[in-house]
Amino acid sequence: YDVDCHEALLHTLQQSLKPGKVAWQIFIDRPFSMGFLLMLDDAGFDVTQVEPEELLGLEVDSESALHMHSIRPPAPS
Repeated sequence: YDVDCHEALLHTLQQSLKPGKVAWQIFIDRPFSMGFLLMLDDAGFDVTQVEPEELLGLEVDSESALHMHSIRPPAPS
């Protein structure tokens, strides 16, 4: 990701991802990548790391990880 695009990507996910649906991301360990995951968490997304080999049969190098994003359900009132 280009750090200058994080806000636009977050906005796109907020507008297009509906409850119960997920978005997938390959996370490359770069200094700014964790910042985007934190932005997602702050914006109400659940961010879950999954094992690509177990889920998809893909081997990923040690600098990469697969993440699933979904809109966090509202807290009970």
